[in-house]
Amino acid sequence: IENYFKTKSINIFPNPSSTIVNLQLLNEEIINRIVITDLTGKIILNQTQPQNNINIQNLENGIYFIDLSL
Repeated sequence: IENYFKTKSINIFPNPSSTIVNLQLLNEEIINRIVITDLTGKIILNQTQPQNNINIQNLENGIYFIDLSL
């Protein structure tokens, strides 16, 4: 049980951004999926096998949530 939860460290920058958001994992994990949702829960972006950056140029100004699956 001690090893069940790992500490995950990630940097997401720049914030705020209007073009590209970079994701930097600090423990060599691999991102398997990125899901971006808006405040209503609507899925705006769903990427499998993504790169370590997200192009957000086509998103309207607002607040979004980024959900990463490792």
